[in-house]
Amino acid sequence: MPEKPETIVNLRIPSQLLEKVDFAVKARLLPTSRHAWIMEAIYRQFQNEATEGTLDIFYENHEEPRVTAKYSLRFLRYSATPYGGPLKSMSLVGNDSLEEYLRGLGFNSGAAKEWMKALKTRASVSINNVMMPTSLLGPFGFSLEAGC
Repeated sequence: MPEKPETIVNLRIPSQLLEKVDFAVKARLLPTSRHAWIMEAIYRQFQNEATEGTLDIFYENHEEPRVTAKYSLRFLRYSATPYGGPLKSMSLVGNDSLEEYLRGLGFNSGAAKEWMKALKTRASVSINNVMMPTSLLGPFGFSLEAGC
């Protein structure tokens, strides 16, 4: 059965908050529905809590298959940054560590294993459209205090 593109959700919103939403909707220069305004607010919240970009994974010691794997990860944000790209790389040791990290980003075990399989043959993998939680940007050199 195909996935439904939308789901109806009933929300309980305090009356005073709904009045503020309606005021904001009416204050728009271009006509906007309450629904569209609330959807924009939800998307803005996601942007505040996660940053979209590409996660590059490098298998540092791929030429030594009998030793414990060492990985270097770099995250390149899509949004404009004053830094001009990734600042630092993050290191992980061992296949289990990499799989656990990828699963922590919300990827399923199957996807994580496929990327790890690709790393064995290509020594690097780029994963596009990764939603990196703001709380995990620090190891890549993005300052949380400076708005990333």
